[in-house]
Amino acid sequence: GVLTGQYRQDRDLVNVFGGWSKGLIDGWTRRYSAGLDYLKDDNELVPGQPPPTKLPQDEVRVSPFIRYELIEDSFTKTKNRDQIERAEFFLLGFRSDLKLGYAATALGSTRPAWSYAASVSDGWAMPGNRILVMEGAVAGVYAEGQNEDQLLSGSVEYYIPQSNRAQTYIGLAVDMARDVNESNQLTLGGENGLPGYPDDYQSGDRRALFNVEQRLYSDWFPFRLFRVGGAVFFDAGRAWGGEASNTTDPGWLSDVGFGLRLFSVRSAFGTVWHLDFAFPINPTDDIPDYQVLIFSKTGF
Repeated sequence: GVLTGQYRQDRDLVNVFGGWSKGLIDGWTRRYSAGLDYLKDDNELVPGQPPPTKLPQDEVRVSPFIRYELIEDSFTKTKNRDQIERAEFFLLGFRSDLKLGYAATALGSTRPAWSYAASVSDGWAMPGNRILVMEGAVAGVYAEGQNEDQLLSGSVEYYIPQSNRAQTYIGLAVDMARDVNESNQLTLGGENGLPGYPDDYQSGDRRALFNVEQRLYSDWFPFRLFRVGGAVFFDAGRAWGGEASNTTDPGWLSDVGFGLRLFSVRSAFGTVWHLDFAFPINPTDDIPDYQVLIFSKTGF
């Protein structure tokens, strides 16, 4: 909630690629692709506003890249997990994704730079129709002998159904950012985790968030437009480290709350609208006793 500086950024992004695969062989699919990433960042100060500590440099990156994906053919069909009354397919097999690109000055890039991204995930079907999914990822840029804009992340999700209309969701996510601008810090608060606190209440280059949610799925279908569900939740988390970290309330935070879920059946992206009432636990005096949030996600 403290304004440290403002600047305006205009970003252009273009991605073109083509790929090939031999298809499903012995329960595995391998995909190979190559393409071109184009990124252009223009940054400028905002007249009449305080400047940031350091204005990011304007940059152009034109990066040819190669990519490799490995996917195990192991899916399970479920319903009433992340959406309401719609078939969902969970990948329970192994999956990995590797991407490597190089921005050359001969192609118009501001400077030579390597870009990289890698992710790996796996899932397991457990007794009682329970599902456990784990994922890890890293992405960043390597230029001038150092890493930049590097993000490492990991998550664990556990689904525990009690019936076709009720289940418990447990999630843990951890992230670490290295050599990023202040505006790209990891944050917590509002719809970005910890809804009992204001948007981006905590920030830093490290973040951890734990969530427990009891989900309920009804068969109510008003106007044949929305499926209706609800949830009761508890969150605990913290964002810390870095130059832009919160100093007023830097410790672990937690909240409880309940909410309504409206699943738009006409949406091609599985949009779920959230109406949440969240209450912070042991907040400082400057934090409201509750918050009301309305936002959309592609999940429950």
